[in-house]
Amino acid sequence: MGLFSSLSSSSSRRGSSRKSSSNQDSSTPAPGAVAAPPAVTGVQAEPRLMENYVTWEPASWDVVLDHYRVIGTDPNGVDVLLGKTIFPFFRHSRRDVDGEKWSYYVKVVDAAGAESSPSGKATSTSLPSVTAGTALATIGSFDRKGTEFQYSPKDYKKIVTAYPDQTITVGPDAKPADVPYLLPGPGDKWAGSKAYTLKWTVKLDKPTAKAALALWLIDTTKLGGILDVTVNDFHKQVELPQGATQGSRQGDASGDPTSLRPAAIEFDLAEDTLKEGENQLVFTLREGGWLAWDALGIFAK
Repeated sequence: MGLFSSLSSSSSRRGSSRKSSSNQDSSTPAPGAVAAPPAVTGVQAEPRLMENYVTWEPASWDVVLDHYRVIGTDPNGVDVLLGKTIFPFFRHSRRDVDGEKWSYYVKVVDAAGAESSPSGKATSTSLPSVTAGTALATIGSFDRKGTEFQYSPKDYKKIVTAYPDQTITVGPDAKPADVPYLLPGPGDKWAGSKAYTLKWTVKLDKPTAKAALALWLIDTTKLGGILDVTVNDFHKQVELPQGATQGSRQGDASGDPTSLRPAAIEFDLAEDTLKEGENQLVFTLREGGWLAWDALGIFAK
């Protein structure tokens, strides 16, 4: 029996016994043998930021599904069991920041433990992160850890006392220890149910015309949220994913698996947003609960 069991049931079947003969179809199982479920069809792989999203057609209702086995062929041509799931999709996340090419196939395992033949393969190369490029300014290391930030990993209540006006202001020489590990939002009663703002001044000697912003988080709350982002005259509203609500007491999401739900948010700035001298970056958590920082930065494109 696998990791998961289906709640559906199938009616019992009565089959008449047959004598084996040389004319019997070779695909017909021998008496007492368990027939393998049909192979999965429609496997597709979609490239996403540092991950590949694999989907396939669900198994027939005639199959009492225990789980799907998702196998990946790595860049070196080695097959790896990536995971088991009862859903017809799989996120192969935490790929290299430069992008990784993988091929995927799926097998069905039914409640009797019988395994299907492999599905057809789908190949995808995960989208690279801007953090693989040249950093213009950063706070923190992009490593799925937030332990270097102020008050991490669990002294979040000190944020309220340290920033009574709900505004955190840091300059060009800002270090992670200058920035609280959480940015609270209106969904956080412990922080007064108010929107907090991080203001970061970045000084650039030679700004690039094309740049991107990277916001990596180790976790968010189950409320999700809306983060207002301003970089000089550039404005964007970022929808935060629903997280595990564990990052207020844990600062490390680098393990696999992890109880946290890290997220990487990256987007291009409008051309010529950055300027020589001081640049103002403002982040306001307008809706939802806190976000927990991994790192944030501007990168040349």
